[in-house]
Amino acid sequence: MSFSTIQKSLPPHLQRLMTKGEYVHTGMLIIGGIFTWFFFNSYFSFLAKAYVTLRVMKCLYIISKSFVVHRVMPEMDISHLRDTWTVVTGGTDGIGKAYTLEMARSRGIRRFVLIGRNAQKLTIIETELKKDFKCEVKTIIFDFDGGDWAELTNELKDLDIGILLNFAGLAPGMVGNLVEQEEGLASRIMQVNTISCVRMNELVLPKMIEKDRGIIVNMSSMTGLESRPGFQAESIQKFESFQIYTWV
Repeated sequence: MSFSTIQKSLPPHLQRLMTKGEYVHTGMLIIGGIFTWFFFNSYFSFLAKAYVTLRVMKCLYIISKSFVVHRVMPEMDISHLRDTWTVVTGGTDGIGKAYTLEMARSRGIRRFVLIGRNAQKLTIIETELKKDFKCEVKTIIFDFDGGDWAELTNELKDLDIGILLNFAGLAPGMVGNLVEQEEGLASRIMQVNTISCVRMNELVLPKMIEKDRGIIVNMSSMTGLESRPGFQAESIQKFESFQIYTWV
């Protein structure tokens, strides 16, 4: 039975009431729809504007901080460490290599201990440091993924170490979760990127404190602050690196 048939079967005063009620109901639906549209439109517009504003402010903060650090703040004086040894892990490639060469070029460091697992790459940077900057260089072949730490400790124990640069690290070769990645890769990333950094700090920090001088640089990245899907192990490691920055 249709609504119109039911309405016609009712007394006239109820028919008028139902007609008015239908208008009221329809009006309420229209008003409710308009209110809902304005509410959600303004809400999502606010979220979008807030997100864009946050990203712009973050970008401006990074740019301004970089400008202040590199152009305004005075350069740190490390001249008292030039006669000590600078130990570098992971200094044969990428940022580590560039940082090591810059230490020799602009900061006058002339004594390096380079630790890495690739003998050929170690020889290349050793030759470059000796040829271009007349540096004294020692190389140690060591794999942070399962190497003998007792042997490395023995190699470093008699050196007067003033600076430690931790750059050794692994990264996944593909984007994927724990199951999709190579078996054991996440554990190796934690071992090489985090545990080795902590162990190197443990090796050199006590003597630095004893002599009341020294610098330790532990390399991290923005993935430690903003995780990326498929790179969870690396993001966790980079976040941990932020927690172990050390200044003596």
